[in-house]
Amino acid sequence: MNNKNKNKDDNWKVFFALFFVIFVDVIGLCIVFPIIAPLVYDVHSSLLPAGLSLTAKNWIYALLLALWPLCLFFSAPILGDLSDKFGRKKVLLSCLFGEAIAYSIGAAAISMQSLSLMVISRIIAGIFAGSQPIAQAAIADISTVENKTRNMSKIVLATTLGVVLGPLIGGFTANSHLFSFFSYATPFQVATVIALLNAILLLVTFKETHIVQHKLKVKWMKSIRLFTDAFKSEKIRVISFIFFLIMISWSIYFQGLAFFLIKEYAFNTSKIGFFYGLIGIASAMTLTFGMNLLAKKIKQEPILFLLGLIAMIICGILSSFSTAIYLQCIAAVLGAFGVAITYTLSLSFYSNSVGEGKQGWIMGISGSLSGAGWAITALAIGPMSGIRDNLSFVTMLISAVACTIILLFSMKKIQRKIDS
Repeated sequence: MNNKNKNKDDNWKVFFALFFVIFVDVIGLCIVFPIIAPLVYDVHSSLLPAGLSLTAKNWIYALLLALWPLCLFFSAPILGDLSDKFGRKKVLLSCLFGEAIAYSIGAAAISMQSLSLMVISRIIAGIFAGSQPIAQAAIADISTVENKTRNMSKIVLATTLGVVLGPLIGGFTANSHLFSFFSYATPFQVATVIALLNAILLLVTFKETHIVQHKLKVKWMKSIRLFTDAFKSEKIRVISFIFFLIMISWSIYFQGLAFFLIKEYAFNTSKIGFFYGLIGIASAMTLTFGMNLLAKKIKQEPILFLLGLIAMIICGILSSFSTAIYLQCIAAVLGAFGVAITYTLSLSFYSNSVGEGKQGWIMGISGSLSGAGWAITALAIGPMSGIRDNLSFVTMLISAVACTIILLFSMKKIQRKIDS
């Protein structure tokens, strides 16, 4: 009995550490969104040389946004293979220390007014941000058949908490009007401390959950193969097109939002952080309560998926063609609601399309498409910003409409796969 309780206690400690790993990863992504746009466009920011043209600023903004998901796209599958080869704990600790180094370099970049250091920070942060899928794999390692679904649902909770708190931390701790010692460097300093505390927690509580496979060969170009597999396989081609368009639609809205809020409403970092926090709260509420309630009312998952797409389309319309800030808030909530539904159901459609032996492969594909989508749209935001402030929102709308058309033509086919 004592051994059983001890195992439960040990598993709880391990689970908490892994939960925190995922939480820190998402904070690392979201903490910078309220900061990067002001760093580039604020006339009082000293990161860029004075007198730099708006076109140059637009491209620098796009580069700083794109480096994180682009590096993650290539590194995540490699880190996954390394965790199979050398064990979860060693790779997770490497990721956390790597993230701490990245954040500290980001803080130094601002203090030293060095754009090149900021670029290095974003590259390192992206390379080591692949710890989330490793943490998910470790959670699966320690889960039983009875509690696996419940444990996996808590991964979503960790993600949504990061989405809520990341922008708020970034926005408020960068605002020197709240406290004189706050600056654009403060969010990076906070993130550094969080990553280091997480590493210490993992070092103390985490026991290896995976039998290492030293002979396993690491596939260095695995991300490219996973991306092409998404469209080669007839089984998942339609779902892949739909999922990729959803990632394009949401990522270009989410990443273009800070630029728009500064240009249209002269938002400071606190207000930008609050706006992103609103999106996080809407996502959390949808995932925690909304999905379950809607699933009870709407039995056919493609219909529920369509509802999510309609919400994203309305978000695109309101954000593209309205100037009232309250309508922008409504658009953000609807967009968060829509992407929470469509993202979750997309993973379900993927999982139902393949057998048990290919679940790792199919989740790798979803991660590859997601990373590619975020990187592509981040690079596109630069030239788009120079044409029109809200062009990213118009692109979101077009992508969501295209996704809806594909879904309507393939709905019966998707439903047959679910039923089978």
